[in-house]
Order: sequence, then C-alpha cells, then structure tokens
Amino acid sequence: MKEPEARIPKREQAVSKLSMYMGLMGSLLVLLGGIAQNYGQSQPSPGFIGGFGQGVTVTLPFFFVFLAVKIMTMQDEYARQLQFHSGWIAFTATMLFSGLMLALEPILHFQTPTWAYLGVGMLSFGVATLILGWRDRRTN
Repeated sequence: MKEPEARIPKREQAVSKLSMYMGLMGSLLVLLGGIAQNYGQSQPSPGFIGGFGQGVTVTLPFFFVFLAVKIMTMQDEYARQLQFHSGWIAFTATMLFSGLMLALEPILHFQTPTWAYLGVGMLSFGVATLILGWRDRRTN
C-alpha cells in the first residue's frame, strides 16, 4: 500500500521559492557586476561598463536586504528566531574580525580587502545557522 506524501505548506513553498530566487539572482548579479567591474578597470578609461559594474556591486546589499526582510516576514516563529540568533553571531564575528584587522594592519603593513569582511560575515552566518539548527534538531 502506497503511503500518502507529506504536503509542504504554501508558506514554506513561497519562502523556498523566494530563497532560491534570491540565491540565483544574487549570484547572477555578483557575477555580472564583477565581470563588468573587472573589465572596466582593465580599460584606460572605465566608461559605461566599469560604471555599470560599480553600480551593480553597490546596489547588491540593497537587493539582499530587501529580499531577506521579505523572507523574514514570511517565516514561522522558529525560523525567524533562528535567523535572528545566527545574525547576531555573524555580526559579532564580523566585528571581532574587523577589530583584529584594524589592529594588525598598521603593524603588518597590509590592507584588508573589503570582500574579506563580507566573506567573514556570510560564512559565519551560514555556519551559525547550520550549527544552531543542528543543535535544535538534536535536542528535540
């Protein structure tokens, strides 16, 4: 006898679609902006393509914040709490990294690239979300 399939609630389907859209469109915009900016910097005068690349890269955080807020409003209470807790951990990790780099830059004579701060923030958010979710599933 065939068991009935579990139905995924519409809210979870909508959040999943929006998350996938955010990931795919964000990746496409990052790629497009990065290629255009790199091409523009390799030219003697950046021109339209270089400006386009800079414009796309500057507006990316607004794109991600808009979609993240939209996703947060669609989530249930558990997922919202998990995201807020992960965000707090990621913010703390990024600020610690930032403070450490600010202290080390004059001593070691280097400049931390801006993307390093973004990378630390995104990586710590992802790792925190995975660990907190795993911990909660294990205790329940």
